[in-house]
Amino acid sequence: MCPRCPRWLLQTMAAVSSLVVHSLAESEAWGVATDGSSLKYNSINSDRFIMLGGSFTSISPGLGYVWATDSSGGVHYCQQPCWETWVQTDGNMLQVSAGASSVWAVNFAGDVFQRPVDGTGSWTAVPGASLGSVSVGLDWV
Repeated sequence: MCPRCPRWLLQTMAAVSSLVVHSLAESEAWGVATDGSSLKYNSINSDRFIMLGGSFTSISPGLGYVWATDSSGGVHYCQQPCWETWVQTDGNMLQVSAGASSVWAVNFAGDVFQRPVDGTGSWTAVPGASLGSVSVGLDWV
C-alpha cells in the first residue's frame, strides 16, 4: 500500500475507471468515472472528488494543464485549475500523458506523437516506436 496515498483511494475506487496521481501535482488526483465524467480531487482544498465536465476515456495532469481523450479519439485539454473549460484540439489519439513541458500521445495505430503541454504548436511524430500507451514524468518519458 502506498504510504502517501490518502484514505479516499480505498473508498472511491468502485466508481472510478482510471485514476492518476501525477508527480508534478502531488496534492491532486484526476480520474475518469465509470460514466466517463472527469473527476478531480485536491487534498488541500477539499476532502472529496469533484465531478467536472467532459466525457473521457483517459486523463493525465501535467504542469499547469490536464489532457484527456474521449471514446472517439478526440483530444481535449484545459489550463488548471480546470473547472469546466475543456478545449478540443486536433488529433485522433488513443491515450495521452502530460508532463512538465510536453504532452505525449499514442494514436490507434500505435504511432507516438508529442507537442507542447500548453496546447500550442502541432503534434510531432516520434519515429521508431510503436506503442499501446506512453507515460511522461517531470523529465522522462
